[in-house]
Amino acid sequence: MMKFVTPGVVAGVLTMAGVLSVAVGKPALGAFLSDPATAATVTAVVSGVGALLAGVLQGVKNPAA
Repeated sequence: MMKFVTPGVVAGVLTMAGVLSVAVGKPALGAFLSDPATAATVTAVVSGVGALLAGVLQGVKNPAA
C-alpha cells in the first residue's frame, strides 16, 4: 500500500480537494490544501501511521502451540 502513498499522489489528491473546495465556496481551504508543504506533511503523517500500524499488526500473533 505504501507504494501508492508518494508525495506526487498525495499532492494530486490534495490539489483536487483544493479545487473542489474552491468550487463549493471555500477559497481559504482550497489554498491550504493546494500548498506543497501541506502535501509533504500529509505524506509524512500517512507514512508514519502506516509504519505504526505495520508494527502493531506484525506484533499481534497467535501463541505457539
